[in-house]
Amino acid sequence: MSHAAALRLCILFSALVFTSVRLSFPSSQLRMRSSFSIKAVGFALLSLANAQDVSENLAGAIADYDSLSLFRSLLGAAPQVLVETLSSQGSNVTILIPTNNAIKSYLKDSGISDVTELNQTMLQVFFSYHTMAASLSSTDFDVSRGLSVPTLLKSEEFNNRTAGPQIQSQFGNNADGQVVFASRVGKGKRANGDISGAIVNLRAGEEQNIKMTAVDGSWGEKNASRFQIVD
Repeated sequence: MSHAAALRLCILFSALVFTSVRLSFPSSQLRMRSSFSIKAVGFALLSLANAQDVSENLAGAIADYDSLSLFRSLLGAAPQVLVETLSSQGSNVTILIPTNNAIKSYLKDSGISDVTELNQTMLQVFFSYHTMAASLSSTDFDVSRGLSVPTLLKSEEFNNRTAGPQIQSQFGNNADGQVVFASRVGKGKRANGDISGAIVNLRAGEEQNIKMTAVDGSWGEKNASRFQIVD
């Protein structure tokens, strides 16, 4: 649903709610109740429109990557979950977008056959774990000692290494999610199909090692956020 379509739907529902309230309540209560109902419905539909805008913006930014089609399917299936994930951080983030092969491997390990079978809780964990609490480009990972970056994953069940005071002073007090350690792999670069860029190793809890390709994609409001690709 486009933003314009959602606004038209908002107007239609508001009119229907007003008519319903008018038939059900005496005139002394009509103005207060109808105003409340119209605002509530309008807010809900505008929130949906905003969720569509955010997910469509990111989906459009990665549209040229055929190897990211499954992630685009996730965005289309659950736009509101992405917005809820980003609500505490705003636009200053880096999304780590898994390739199709990475998502297929995740689904297999989870005993799931299709991305549409992921419930809201699983999607919340998925998006949170793949979102860094800062907008980072390839040059940010060039430091020789590596870089510790908090994600938005804050659930104690999955959080094996949280941000301490030093990391929070660098990324903000809200940056208290699970930390990943990023280190550049020499001057090596990846050029595979539609993906090319500097190679960065990411290490998370329980010795999870992931290869990231720094494609330095931009998205979001004023293109302030980044996306990188992980296997």
